[in-house]
Order: sequence, then C-alpha cells, then structure tokens
Amino acid sequence: MDNQRNISKSAVSALKWTSALQIATQAFNFTVGIVLARLLTPEDFGLVAMVLVFVALAQVFSDFGLSSAIIQKESEPSDKDYSTAMSFSLFLGVIIALTLYGFSDNLASFYGQDKVTKIAQVLSLVFVLNSLTSVPKAKLSREINHKLISIAEMISSVLAMVSAILLAILDFGFWSLVAQQLILAFLRLVIIYRQSNLPIRLGFYLSHFKPLFSFSVYVFCTQCLRQTAVQADKLVVGKFLDSASLGLYTRAYQLMLFPINNISRVLANVMFPVMSKMQNDRQKVASVYLKVVRSISFITFPLMLGLMVVAEEFVVLVYGEAWRDMGVYLSFFCIIGLIMSIATITGSIYLALGMSKLQFKINIINQPLQIIGFLIGIQYGIQGLFVGYFTAYLLSAIITWWNVFKILQITFARFLQCIAFPIGSSAVMVLTLCITKLYLEAYLSSTQLLLTQCVIGGVYYGVSILLFRPQAYFELKDTFMKKKK
Repeated sequence: MDNQRNISKSAVSALKWTSALQIATQAFNFTVGIVLARLLTPEDFGLVAMVLVFVALAQVFSDFGLSSAIIQKESEPSDKDYSTAMSFSLFLGVIIALTLYGFSDNLASFYGQDKVTKIAQVLSLVFVLNSLTSVPKAKLSREINHKLISIAEMISSVLAMVSAILLAILDFGFWSLVAQQLILAFLRLVIIYRQSNLPIRLGFYLSHFKPLFSFSVYVFCTQCLRQTAVQADKLVVGKFLDSASLGLYTRAYQLMLFPINNISRVLANVMFPVMSKMQNDRQKVASVYLKVVRSISFITFPLMLGLMVVAEEFVVLVYGEAWRDMGVYLSFFCIIGLIMSIATITGSIYLALGMSKLQFKINIINQPLQIIGFLIGIQYGIQGLFVGYFTAYLLSAIITWWNVFKILQITFARFLQCIAFPIGSSAVMVLTLCITKLYLEAYLSSTQLLLTQCVIGGVYYGVSILLFRPQAYFELKDTFMKKKK
C-alpha cells in the first residue's frame, strides 16, 4: 500500500514538473518558431523537412526499442544491462549515420533538389548523438525523474533555437534550421548524461541482451511501422508537390502538435513507468487511463476545435501574409489532432503491461492502412490527401481503442462518458464561433475578428464548466493545486 502511495506521489510530482517545464519550453519554441518563420521562407522549411522525414524514419533504428525495455523491466536493470543497451544503440547509430551519408545523393535525386545532399550529410551526425542519449534518458524515465529530463530538454531547446535565430539573421537560410537540429541533439546528450549519473561503459553481453531484445524487438517493429506512417504523408507531399507546400504542411503539423506535446505526450511519458509498476492490477491501470483521457480531452478538444475555426486569421497574424495558405492545412490538422490527443496515449498501455508483441500486431494493420490512405488521397491533390489521412487515422484509432478496451475491460460507453462534456461543449462552441464569424467578419479586421472569437470561445467554455461542473476539472484542480501535507 505504501509502495502504491509512493508511486502515486512520484507520478503527481513528475506530472507537475514535467507539465510546467514542458509548457515553458514549448511556449518558448513556439515564439521562436514564429520569429524563424518570419526570417525564413516556406521553401527553407520544406528543404530541411525533406531530409527530416528520413531522419525520423531512421532514428527508430538507433534505439531499437531498448530504452522501452529498460523502463518496463520488472527487476532493477544491472550495469551490464545498461552497458549492453548503450553499446548496441551506439553501434546502430553509427551504421545509420554512415548509410544516410552514403545515400545523400540518391535522396537529392528522389526529390529533385540538389541542396538536399549536403543537408542529409550534415544531419547524419544526429543519429550518433541521439543513440548515446536514449539509454541514460531511459534510466531517468524509469526512476520517474521527469523533472531532470524536462530541464535538459528545456535548456537544449532554448539554446538551439537562439542559435538558429542568430544564424537566420546572419542570412544562413535553411542552414540555420540544420544547425538547430545538431545543437539540440548535442546539448541534450551532454545534459542528460550528466544528470543520469550513468557512466559510459561500452560492453556487450549476450545473456543480458536476449531478455531486453525479446521485449524491444516488438517495440522496434511497432516504431518502424508508426514512423513510416507518420512520415509517409510528408514524403508524399515533398515528392508530388514542392518544397513550399511541404514547408506549409510541416509547419501546420508542428503547430497542431503543440498542445499534444504539452498535454498528451507529457501524460503518456509519465504514465508509462507508473503503469509499469501497476502492471499486475489491470483495474488500477484502467482507472489511470480513463482519468488521463478525461484530462486530455477537457483541455485539447476546445483548443483544437477553436483553432480550427480561426486558423487563417491566426496564421496571418502570427506568421505573416506569406504563410496565409497554411490556414487550410492547420484547420485540417486540428481535426486530426482532436483524435490524436486521446489516441496517442494508448501505446503506453501496451508497453506498461508488457504487450509489445500485441502492439506490433495491431500496428501491422493500422500503419499500412494510413499509408494507403495517403497514396490514394494524393491522386486527388492536397484535399484528397486530407480526406485519405482523416479516414485512415480514424479507422486506426478505432482499432486501437477496441483492443485497449478489451484488455482493460472498459466499455465503449464508459469511454464516451469520459469525453462527453468536452466534445459536446466544444461542438456548441464551434457552432457559436461560426455564427458570430459569419456576422462579424464584414465589420472587423482580421486581427479584431481573431481576438473577438478567442474571447467568445474562452468565455463560453468557462461558463460551461461552471454550469456542468465536469469531473475532469476537479481532477486537474486536485492534481495541480493540491497542497503538500
């Protein structure tokens, strides 16, 4: 009982620290991202995004799921476990870096962009740096020490973004974005290694690798499938359209991820090690999962749907007239983000319960389904890609939820009950915003309309909370405002 209380206290503490630092970091990144968008062009962002697609795909190999195996391991990992995982990750990181460097010309030919060659060669260094970071980061995560991870992410992100701005001002163009990726990876490695107190010991022990591999291989395969699906749309846009379109597409996608990174993934990262320690009590895991769903939907649903309505005005005000076309992309991604915000945490359930093999089997269906949706949709232009993306992602989410509900013995009605208030209240809010926009846009400037809509949406949702007093509000209030005894 005392152990469960300690886990709960650690989780709440980790959640508070992680949330505060993550929000501060993302808010800074968001602000600096706006500055960079005004200093650079959509083409600059698109060129770097063309390479980052393959960087993200290959990045999966530099860890091979061993960090998740370290976190999930029931007994305390030994020095040989850490040494084996670290050595294998570094080996893969070097191999992948050399591979990307060697195929950089082929990558440039694929896109028809000569500049891609040098970008790919320089960014290949990221794999070596990230492969060295994964194991010490897993150690901190296992210890539910997300405060230190968040501090490391914040410091490295701030310094990398400031460096990118300085280089952009000095007219380095897209190279400022390349430098940002390298500086971020290097600083994160240095800080996390220092905080983890994990000595650099390179030694491979087969007897320690086998049990880690039996879990990590399915995590690795799942991540491969997932990253392929996540990056496939950007690959398709970069190949069939142009670098400017890809720049608009990726910036809109990253903007949509802002609330998800600050809410859904923060909770998922904290809940994974917590639920791993509760893995023998499915009822408690189910209770934690539903509480997280309630909390996430309470915050993200009104944010996503509200932003969907004012997307074009928001983009013009924040990024400038040159980025106006991004409004259409952003509106679409807000709808995807609605589902993604509560679907992305299901992966923590499979990993926490040691069901990496089942997770892989589900993703064998889900991820190819999404890729097929992209490929069919792009035949009808960017609007077709949107329809194909949404249809495939929704079907994938339903399949994932069905399996999680079965594992945790949760009924669909119980799940719907968790999201009933945010989805109902947000839907009425959207209707209200659309009606007011229809009548006010002829009398107000773009900026005035945006500010008016934000006030109307915020007041409406606040009044809804006071009237209906949803459970999620009180759970979040207790978590973040409860005083220590």
